[in-house]
Amino acid sequence: MERDPLTAFARTLNRIAIATVVLYVLLCVAGVAVYLQIRISVRENETARKGLCALRADLGRRQLSSLEFLKAHPNGIPGIPASVIRNGVDNTAQTLEALQVVKCP
Repeated sequence: MERDPLTAFARTLNRIAIATVVLYVLLCVAGVAVYLQIRISVRENETARKGLCALRADLGRRQLSSLEFLKAHPNGIPGIPASVIRNGVDNTAQTLEALQVVKCP
């Protein structure tokens, strides 16, 4: 028994329509998944940025404190020579310079 060409054509169109709807649904699900992953990444980056900003502020305070200490004790104190303190200040300055790329409020 032969099929009617119009019926076969209608079935083909119906299958194409169903496949198209399924494809659109899958694309929407993928889009939502990508959006959620991007939001999670942004939130994690924001948390890391806040932490780096706090570190930068703390290092700045420590550097100033060390410089004030060196003014009061230019030769250091027994057991901690001034060169060790100056080395710490220099290392802190390098770290602060590296952290300048972080945009802090």
